[in-house]
Amino acid sequence: MASVVSGDQRVQGGVLPAGRYATFVHRGPYTSLVDTTAELLAWGKATGVTWQVRDRSGVTTWRGRIENYLTGPPDEPDPQIWRTEIAILLAE
Repeated sequence: MASVVSGDQRVQGGVLPAGRYATFVHRGPYTSLVDTTAELLAWGKATGVTWQVRDRSGVTTWRGRIENYLTGPPDEPDPQIWRTEIAILLAE
C-alpha cells in the first residue's frame, strides 16, 4: 500500500483513486490544455463514457482528474514540443 506524503499550507497529500482512466496526450503549450480536455470530454459524451464526477450547486468535483507533465519547460524550451497527459477516472 502506498503511503501518503505530508503536505503543507499549499500542498495536500493524498492517494489517487483506483479504477479505469481515459487518457489523452496533449501536445503543445499549456494555453491550449483546456481545448484538449474539452476534446476528451466530447469523446466521452460521443461514446457513452461517464466520469466519476459530481455537480452540486454549480460546482463540479472530479473524483480523479490528473495532468501529468511529460515534457515541459525544464526539459524543452519549445512549447510546441511539450506533452501533457490528461487522465480522467471513468464511472464504475
